[in-house]
Amino acid sequence: MPSLQRLTIVTESIFGPSSNLLDCYFRRLEKIRTPSLKYLNIQDFASILYVRFRIKSPWNFEDTSIYCQTVQLELSMYSDVFEELLIYLLKSSMNLFVLKINNKFTPRVCWKPPSSVPTCLLSSLQTLEWREYTGTCAEKEVLSYLLKHALCLKTAKIINESCGLFKKMKDLLSMPRGSTTCRLVLKQ
Repeated sequence: MPSLQRLTIVTESIFGPSSNLLDCYFRRLEKIRTPSLKYLNIQDFASILYVRFRIKSPWNFEDTSIYCQTVQLELSMYSDVFEELLIYLLKSSMNLFVLKINNKFTPRVCWKPPSSVPTCLLSSLQTLEWREYTGTCAEKEVLSYLLKHALCLKTAKIINESCGLFKKMKDLLSMPRGSTTCRLVLKQ
């Protein structure tokens, strides 16, 4: 499929066979060549057990070139391991310009940053949008990591609809940024 430019993967059931669908999709993705892929949208409604299973067997695809031309990545995550998937996809998407995160699940208490910085953070990521930001410790650590290492970042938009949390989000303005031109936008 050399001409495939947009791909959306949605898993909706948290029970039974459909939790195996995401695994099946990823196994097939590693076998096909998609040099023109520019847009990948993953919406994961799979069960927590399934996601934990995927992390026990890391995201080691034989061929990560399916992501290398991706310029916009949207992640709607419904599991407690979104940080691992995010870092995996960032490392695989070397030419990423736009990253949109829609986090529907409260992440773990703490997060361990990767040992190496993904190439896209150092050389290409310009726009970050994080919806459903809840301000947990792990989310702050991930956001801080992204802001600190995204050297080309122009805009980081953090969105939360909770009135009480918006006031707490103001401490994000003092987070160090790797890009001197990065504009941090907090939106309610």
